[in-house]
Amino acid sequence: MSTLSYRNQLTCAWSGFVFIALFLGGFWVIAGFVPPPSPANPAEVTARFFAGHTIAIRVGLWVTMVGCALVASWTVAVSAQLKRVEGAEVLAQLQLILGSLLTIEFLIPVMIWQTIAFRPGSDAQTAMHLNDMAWLVFLGLVSTVILQEIVIGIAILQDSQEEPIFPRWIAYLTFLTASLTIPGGLIVFFKTGPFAWNGIVSWWILLAAFCVWMVTFTTFLIRAIKKQFTATVAAAPGEVATI
Repeated sequence: MSTLSYRNQLTCAWSGFVFIALFLGGFWVIAGFVPPPSPANPAEVTARFFAGHTIAIRVGLWVTMVGCALVASWTVAVSAQLKRVEGAEVLAQLQLILGSLLTIEFLIPVMIWQTIAFRPGSDAQTAMHLNDMAWLVFLGLVSTVILQEIVIGIAILQDSQEEPIFPRWIAYLTFLTASLTIPGGLIVFFKTGPFAWNGIVSWWILLAAFCVWMVTFTTFLIRAIKKQFTATVAAAPGEVATI
């Protein structure tokens, strides 16, 4: 690993932390989307939500948009480390594709919400339908992230090195996170209760699990990159220093 490659990978890995900070700050603190408005709300209530603090929603979603784009750079760093596992090259490529799709799946609903906020005085039914579409894509489209997490977990468990890149318990945490994400796909069947998009299971547990996993995995991703660079320097100090 060259010094430049080390810096690039480290920057991409750190974008995982920045993503979480911008997402929570923009989506929750500024835009006020947490707790999510109930899917059982009538159209007029949904329209008033967007008309009541339009500027905050626009700014918050803009911050969220910037944060969500960083999922792509974080995904690249993950794939770069998974490629180091013997035989996991295909899994690393699959993870890269899934992470790219996940980035798009984050950005599309954000822009749908921005569309509602762009014309806050529009028809209430239209606002409700667009809001439904955004939430169903944002939270209900879970197949991509679940498969991505499964692929990451499998790749970690396939690492047979004496000093594995990631501890094996990270794989089990990843599988647990994937299982806790499944209820998100059930929001298409419920407008109230724990499995609605504002429910304890489909929203709060899923959000907590994903954030804990992202922070934990990113911490060990950065650690893995630093260990790889340290090993490279120890093996060929002169060569690395001149790159």
